[in-house]
Amino acid sequence: MGIRKISPRAILILVLSITLVSCIYFEKQAPIKIFNTCSDYCDSLNVSGIAKSLGKELEKKLKNPISVENHPFYKNQIRSIIIYSKSSKNIAREIKKFIPFIKDSLSNSDTVFVLLGIDVFGLKWTNSVLNKPGVKSESLNKNILLVPDQFLKYKQLLNFSKSNDLILLKLDHLPQNDSVSKILYPQAKESVAKSLSEKIKKIFNLNVKFEADSSLKNVVIILNPIIEDYWIRIVKSQFKLYLYKGDKLVKVYPVGLGKNPGDKERVGDMRTPEGDFYIIKIHDSRNWTHDFGDGKGPIRGAYGPWFLRLYTGSDRTRSGKSWTGIGIHGTHDSTSIGKMVSEGCIRMYNSDIEELRKIVKIGTTVIIDP
Repeated sequence: MGIRKISPRAILILVLSITLVSCIYFEKQAPIKIFNTCSDYCDSLNVSGIAKSLGKELEKKLKNPISVENHPFYKNQIRSIIIYSKSSKNIAREIKKFIPFIKDSLSNSDTVFVLLGIDVFGLKWTNSVLNKPGVKSESLNKNILLVPDQFLKYKQLLNFSKSNDLILLKLDHLPQNDSVSKILYPQAKESVAKSLSEKIKKIFNLNVKFEADSSLKNVVIILNPIIEDYWIRIVKSQFKLYLYKGDKLVKVYPVGLGKNPGDKERVGDMRTPEGDFYIIKIHDSRNWTHDFGDGKGPIRGAYGPWFLRLYTGSDRTRSGKSWTGIGIHGTHDSTSIGKMVSEGCIRMYNSDIEELRKIVKIGTTVIIDP
């Protein structure tokens, strides 16, 4: 009996099947990390267990290793975000079945990050979670007032919050797309939202925007008309550093960036990381030296007069990876500004970094976008 010939089509189908099974198996092993980014909100409402319950539900569904914890920085985030790589898109798709309104963010990390915001309280499955023993939800029908720190000094606001049975929370990180004063509300509480807007106008002389949001159970008020803090946004594709004071653009500076395009993936790849960072230290770098490996040896003044060191931990980077040594600084080579030349830092003209140094402080937000 002769050997039966296998057709090329059958071989192709077999190879594709093995590849598909391998991909599915590999993706099921991708770790998932869930952060509760509204823990202050939960504590104020005497509600706990939401993030852990979602973790258990997903673990049963996906059979993936999942860890759940409170985020170390974000405590009152409004929006939920999922951060995942292209190889984990099927996992992300399954998670979106639980949280259909969650925002997307692509990264190069093998870990899938789920950042749960206040909007998770609008989910249907939370009702069963909140009815479980040990989970308290007596305050869920209260109205929520989110305000930046600066408002806490206003006595009239404190009186306003008490008179309307509102919970006063510190908004520890104000997303720039929420910089306009507005009221978010579920349709059932539209009349409550309108009543609150009238009181806000009377007390603060502010007109607020209305935005219906079916993912919320509560009325959420964002007041941000007088934020006066400086913050920085760097747009890599434009080689520009934008300095803002509140929602007003103060000045635009040209910058130099990492030698290679794209978000930072590994140590030494000469890329500038992307994410939502802040200044953790300000160094006098006038006497610092650096050897660029060009045969000229250590160059004094390579970092200019100041080095603004950034916090670029994994909880802030879009890649989900942690970096060190990244900063905004001056340069000995003014011709490098506006070019891809650095090892990952952001370069400025020395006169510009001198000017910026007088304005910023430790804690100043620095957002780096593609």
